[in-house]
Amino acid sequence: MKIAISAGDPSGDEHGAKIVRALRAKNPDIELFGMGGSHLRAVGVRTIVDSETEASVMGASDVIHALPRLRRAFNRLVESLRVEHPDTLLLVDYQEFNLMLAKAAKKLGIRTVFFIAPTVWAWRPGRAKQFAKYVDHLACIFPFEPKVFQELGYDRATFVGHPFTDTPGLFEYSDEQKEKIRSELGIPPDHKVVALFPGSRKQEVKLLLNELLSGFALAQKQHGKLAAVIPVPSSIAVEEIQRQAAHIPNIYLLPNRSLDALAISDCGLIKSGTSNLQAAMMCVPFTMVYRAGWLMSFVVKRFVGVNNYSIVNIIREGSVKELVTPDAVTPKNLAEEILQLLTDTKKIGEIRTALKEVKEKLSGVGSGVPVAERVCELVGQES
Repeated sequence: MKIAISAGDPSGDEHGAKIVRALRAKNPDIELFGMGGSHLRAVGVRTIVDSETEASVMGASDVIHALPRLRRAFNRLVESLRVEHPDTLLLVDYQEFNLMLAKAAKKLGIRTVFFIAPTVWAWRPGRAKQFAKYVDHLACIFPFEPKVFQELGYDRATFVGHPFTDTPGLFEYSDEQKEKIRSELGIPPDHKVVALFPGSRKQEVKLLLNELLSGFALAQKQHGKLAAVIPVPSSIAVEEIQRQAAHIPNIYLLPNRSLDALAISDCGLIKSGTSNLQAAMMCVPFTMVYRAGWLMSFVVKRFVGVNNYSIVNIIREGSVKELVTPDAVTPKNLAEEILQLLTDTKKIGEIRTALKEVKEKLSGVGSGVPVAERVCELVGQES
């Protein structure tokens, strides 16, 4: 068997490597080639295109500058598909690029499996028609996606589970581990901890950080014994966060340690995105915050087809509260949310119950079969 794989970003490279290990466990002699990085090379994939140097992009402006090398990478992959004609092409995320590659593979008579569905169900539902034309099977990571795609006219989508559920112990911290992190940071033992997640992009941080800090400071005046932890992604300068938080006591920064921040937190104010799923996996009560302008809010509600900004609310309606407009994301409102998340036992219990349901839904059919193996089965079916 010969399988081609296309993974263009770091997370796809990691996901792809897990699937390759599952494929090799079933067929040690399988031949694999395509686009990927160090993770895929480590499991024996022959990389025609090195994603880390030839395909990795950050942001829309970088995409424009990267177009020539992306075009070269695409052409090289299409030529390799034409020459080697694999049994199946496995496409991992990297949505725009990989959908074009699926179209090229279809012309060559090569079957395709696409892992991690693009969010066409939200932003571009018309693109489901392209999947019907070019993608033989879609492996979805959210439980609601197969039904949505079916309603859009594509009936070859299967929910395989979310990769977050695939690593045993990833979201489990012992009391000793939590105490060690708190001690390392110097957080007083009698303080409650609030996780503040302003996002990973500079514009997000610019819009949210000051509001989050001001809301926390206001809650701190009313509660007293409060500390806040802020995970700082590599895309944001730690010094910038330190400068803005310098006037508020008991603020602790954890560079590139979002799970550690959640592990020691009693509640959180968290920007929409993957961190919402992380909080759900760790059952940390939180309120989602996102400063969308009035135009953005209107567009989402009128044209996009979803009424929620947080993925946990899309998976399980009403799981957490959402504050999404400028007049909602105010220090007063944020302080009230913090205090409720710390003291309202009824609300805390309801949120924890909802987040447990989200976690269960993400795990798939509950068979204990890892996500990578489920995708591997789909690849085998299409070969």
